[in-house]
Amino acid sequence: MHRRCLMFLLITIIVFSAGCNTVQNSQISLQRETQKDKVGDEEQGTTDRTKGIKKIELILDANGPYWNKVKPILIKDSKMINDIMSMIKESKPLIDESKISRMSGMARKNNKLVVTETDGNNKEIIFAYDTLYEVGYIEEEGRKVEPDYSFFRYIADLNEYTNPDTNIKQQVIQLFDKYNWTVDYRINTLKEKLPESLKHKAGEYPVKIYWAYNNELSKQIGLDFTDYLGKDVAVEIYRLREPLPEFMKPRRDARGIVIKYNDEIIGAYIDAGRHDSFACSLDRKSLKDITGKEWDGWIADYIDYEDELEIKLSKMEPEDIIREYFKALDKHDIKMV
Repeated sequence: MHRRCLMFLLITIIVFSAGCNTVQNSQISLQRETQKDKVGDEEQGTTDRTKGIKKIELILDANGPYWNKVKPILIKDSKMINDIMSMIKESKPLIDESKISRMSGMARKNNKLVVTETDGNNKEIIFAYDTLYEVGYIEEEGRKVEPDYSFFRYIADLNEYTNPDTNIKQQVIQLFDKYNWTVDYRINTLKEKLPESLKHKAGEYPVKIYWAYNNELSKQIGLDFTDYLGKDVAVEIYRLREPLPEFMKPRRDARGIVIKYNDEIIGAYIDAGRHDSFACSLDRKSLKDITGKEWDGWIADYIDYEDELEIKLSKMEPEDIIREYFKALDKHDIKMV
């Protein structure tokens, strides 16, 4: 049991690294080619809100608590402009201004959007938000309004994911839409080789457990990728508009993961972003909801109990395992560690 808990802690660090490439220039430009914009417009239904707008510059508070170094972000992609302006348009009047005064010390203030219109005119939109209490406001021409908090999460992620691609295939949009998820853009595409089996041996990096866990989430929506074990697959990572289910608080940011083999979707699940790990199925069910088992009970089915090292470790007390761990560190025994 103790080893299984330690394994869970180790597995939480296995998260796909994506989207945050180092940017050398002084300004990040989020711009797609004209043809990609055209395809995105047709597929996503871009509205008239982008007409008359040439670009949006996002200027975040350089002293704010962001993961990356803050730089001005230039947005020219028509779908992204439409997404931003739509969320602003749907804002409601800020009636209770006391919420602003109750913002925590971690509130991100002094941010603004500079909207440049095709006629050359600019307008500034000031905004502030608090990630702790999930409140925020927008101020334009002295008038404060309150957008849905998804607007602020969208804006913050633009500083994290610096190479968004809004050219998304309909099969992906329809898959997530079926479960009430909105796909904003693709963050990255990775090439991965699935393990030959999902049985974890002691001493292995727990990649098999990662895939076994997420296959349970994928099977929940009828996509079982066990027939593709050992094969090379494409893993597409998408930024989703809606937050994670309530049972996953305080984690909020959701990413949609799609696994493809020869361009066919063979698996899909939700993860909790670059800095977290496992999340839920597309229909917002946890591993326990799906399998009826807690972590200890579930992982027992994916451990190779015939493995010699597994047999040895299973006979040890927790204190003995800790001693073996430090001995392995001294000997640089990677497998034992």
